[in-house]
Amino acid sequence: MLRTLPLFALLLVLISCKTYSTEKLPDTQLYFGSGGGFAGTFTEYMLLENGQFFKRESQQGAFIALPKVKRSQAKLIFLDWTKQKMSEQDFQHPGNLYHFVRMEDKGQKHRLSWGSSSHPTPESIKQFYAACQALVPQVGAVKK
Repeated sequence: MLRTLPLFALLLVLISCKTYSTEKLPDTQLYFGSGGGFAGTFTEYMLLENGQFFKRESQQGAFIALPKVKRSQAKLIFLDWTKQKMSEQDFQHPGNLYHFVRMEDKGQKHRLSWGSSSHPTPESIKQFYAACQALVPQVGAVKK
């Protein structure tokens, strides 16, 4: 019995640290980003609950892997989505330049988009988006 305990613990660790590919994703993903303007730019990030983080720069482009975020940080973002009742909000007011957040969970999609100056964005949406953006690595940032 004592010999199998370490093996069982190792198996649990390996299962909990599963890594996904963009071709085979878990049931739940969070997307956020921005786009629009004269050039029609588009940047989208995908976050998984295990901390995997991806980015793409066009709607037809492929996602590229970014450095993982701490699993605890990712879980907090997903928890905040639920706590803020984002899936219960219906806010579709993109402007020429827009921002969005989208949760995909077991085939269900819920998207919020904003940017129109004639429709003030609810504070809860702005705060949630800011928390997501805080996860984005700063290119060229100097580490102290």
